[in-house]
Formats: sequence, C-alpha cells, structure tokens
Amino acid sequence: MDIVFVQAPWCHACHQAEPVITQVAKDLHINLVKLCADEDCSEVGALGIGSLPTTIVRQGGKEVGRWEGAFNHKSTLKRIQEATRAPVN
Repeated sequence: MDIVFVQAPWCHACHQAEPVITQVAKDLHINLVKLCADEDCSEVGALGIGSLPTTIVRQGGKEVGRWEGAFNHKSTLKRIQEATRAPVN
C-alpha cells in the first residue's frame, strides 16, 4: 500500500495536511509519495488532480481511495481504513 500526496508550495491547506499525512504514513509503515503540482506536472495530470491537496491511497497498484483537503490525524486514519477496508490503529 502507498499514499500519494499531491501538494504545492503556495497552497496553505497543503502545509496543514503534509505533517498529518507524513505522520500517518510513518505510523502505519506505508510508503509515502509526495508530488508537487508545480514540478511533477505530467504525473499530476495523469492522476486527474483537480484540487490541492489531494491524497490518494493505492493498494496493489490500484487506487482505492482519494480525498481533497486537509484533515486531522483521526480523520485521515478513518479514510484510509474505509479505502482499504482494513482496521488501522
């Protein structure tokens, strides 16, 4: 499983979300891929990103969850759990 976090340096909500996503990935031992909308344009475009920040959960190489915006630690864990249908602590 991995988490793709799409952000930009000028995005205030991205600055709020980044430490939460980083901590959740670390807590759950999930690979975190950070993409910058300004620098990784082709990858971001291929993912169909329409708003920042966007977080994508992939399992087995397939997207199983996606959300936009900044959320707290508990809400982020719940979203991952719902996306993967697996309990997370």
